[in-house]
Amino acid sequence: MTWFEISALALAMAMDAFSVSVSCGMNDNCTVKNAALTAFLFGAFQFIMPMAGNGAALFFADHTRRFAPYIVFVILSALGIKMIADSRGEAELPSDPFKLPVLLMLAFATSVDALAAGVSIGASGAPILPAATVTGIVAAALSAVGLRLGRLTKRLLPFPAEIAGGAVLIAIALKSLIGALI
Repeated sequence: MTWFEISALALAMAMDAFSVSVSCGMNDNCTVKNAALTAFLFGAFQFIMPMAGNGAALFFADHTRRFAPYIVFVILSALGIKMIADSRGEAELPSDPFKLPVLLMLAFATSVDALAAGVSIGASGAPILPAATVTGIVAAALSAVGLRLGRLTKRLLPFPAEIAGGAVLIAIALKSLIGALI
């Protein structure tokens, strides 16, 4: 793979992490510490998943590719619905995407496709380490930008930001499901 191809792949893989980061950035708990942890975890998962995919058997990759959109759909839809419900006062506590278990689920959900990409990279004969490293760095950087953009966007919205954040998560989930069905 050329550096251009690696960069394009990294950018494409980081788009879900960027979108989810924008949504998370709209939350009142988006502190510098939480933003740094989010960017780190999103980048780390985008690095680890292609490495794991590269090491996995083709049998495993076929199953991953087949079920990845459904896993993403379920996790992101549930989180999006919960964010919208919390914004309407139906939950006692506001939704906090920065709790470690939630962050880990988001990092996993936004990097499932990277697992299959790792298999593809390995199958092409290209070295996985440069591609995984660039993917992780790009995902971390775009996540940090997305979190900041979410904070700025929240100030401009005429309705609770949790509704917008939840809608973004549901839209990403639906995109994943529609892509799998078409």
